[in-house]
Amino acid sequence: MKQNKQTIPLILFIGLIIRLIFSLIIHPVQNYVFSDMQSYLDIATRIVKGVPRLDNIFYPPGYSLFLSLFSQTSNQHFYIFIAVCQSLIGVLSIWLFYQISTQVLKPKLSKIFLLILVFYYPFIDATGYLLSENLAIFFLALVVWFSIKFKQTKSNLWLFYAGLSLGFGSLVRANLLIIGLAILVWLIASSKQKLKPIAVFIIATLASLIFISGVYFKLGGQYRITPLNGGLNFFQGQCLVGHTTDVNGAAFGPPVYMQRDIHKTAFLDQPFTNSHYFYQQGWQCLKQRPVRMLEKISENYYVFFGNVSWPTSNQPFFGLPMKISHILFNLLVFPGILLAIVHRPRQPFTNFLWLILFTVFLTATVYYADIRYRLPYDAIFIIIALSGYQSLMKPKNYTHPGIKR
Repeated sequence: MKQNKQTIPLILFIGLIIRLIFSLIIHPVQNYVFSDMQSYLDIATRIVKGVPRLDNIFYPPGYSLFLSLFSQTSNQHFYIFIAVCQSLIGVLSIWLFYQISTQVLKPKLSKIFLLILVFYYPFIDATGYLLSENLAIFFLALVVWFSIKFKQTKSNLWLFYAGLSLGFGSLVRANLLIIGLAILVWLIASSKQKLKPIAVFIIATLASLIFISGVYFKLGGQYRITPLNGGLNFFQGQCLVGHTTDVNGAAFGPPVYMQRDIHKTAFLDQPFTNSHYFYQQGWQCLKQRPVRMLEKISENYYVFFGNVSWPTSNQPFFGLPMKISHILFNLLVFPGILLAIVHRPRQPFTNFLWLILFTVFLTATVYYADIRYRLPYDAIFIIIALSGYQSLMKPKNYTHPGIKR
C-alpha cells in the first residue's frame, strides 16, 4: 500500500513535467495562435473589456472565460500561466480518470492505464493550444467521477456536484451536456424506483443551466444554454457544405471537410450567428434527401478512421506523433473494445461508461462525424478496451471487489 501511495504521485509528477516541457518549450502556446485559437483569444479580450456582442457566444464561451482569468498578467507571462495551468488541469484529469479506472480494472491494470494517459500524445498535445479540448477533458472526467462517487457512497451530494459540473462543462464544449442523458438513463435503470437521486441530479443541472443562460446573455445579449455555432455546424453536416461565407464576409470551413474532400461552397445571406436559420436549412436538406440520415449513421466510422485531428494534423513535425497515436489507438484500443462487447465484462460501472461513450456517437450522428468529438473521451475508450483484454486474462472465478456475489 505504501509503495502504491508513492508510485501514483510519481507517475503524475512525470506527467506534469512532460506537459510543462511540451507547452512551454517544445510546442509553446504563443507560437500557435491562429484560426479558432485566435477567436478564443479575441472573445476573451472582449469579455475583459465588457463588450457584449453575438460573436462572443458563437463558440462556447467557457474557454474564453478561462483565458480572461489571466488578463491582468503581462503578455510575457500570459502564455506561461496558460501553459502551466493547462498542464496542471491535464494531470488532474489523468488522476480523475485513474480513480474511475480502479472501479473497472484490477490494480496493476489501472497503473498501466495511468501510464498510458501520462504518455498519450493527444492529451499532451491538448495542453499546447488555446483550444477547449484540455478543459473539456477535465469536465468530462469530473462529471463521470462525481457520478461514480455517488454510487460508491450513496450520497446524493455527489450527484448534485455532477449536475453542476455538467452545466458548467457545457460552457466549454456544448456536446458535454448530452452526457446528462446517459446519467439519467443510468440512474433510472439502477436506482430501483428511488426518485430522489434523479431529482437531485435534474435540479442541479437545471440550476447550472439557468446560471449559464445568464452568462450567455451577459456576453452576447441572448438567453440560451448552447452556443450559436451549433446551427452552422448542423447545416454543413446535413448539406455537406465544406466552405461557407456569410453576409458579412466571414469565412468558415471546418478542416474535417477538407480532410474528407468535401469542397462544396455556399455564400450565405445570413450572418453565422443566426443559429435558428441554419438549423432550419439543415432540416430542409434532410427532407430533400432523407437517405442522408442513413449516411450519417455510417459516417461514425470517421470517429475512429479516415481523418486526423486538426490543427496538429496540418503541422509537419507534430502531425507525425498524432497520426502514430491514432494508428496505435485503432490497432490496440479498438480490438479491446470489440472484446468488451463480446465478453461483456461484469466489472462495476462498465455499463455506465458505455452509456457515456454512446453520447459520442450521438453527437457525431447529429452533426458530422469528426475525430475531435471522440478525443476528449479517449480515456474512457481505453478503460473499456482494457476491461476487454482483462476479461481474457482473469480466472473464471474472479469477481471484481466492487461486485457483490
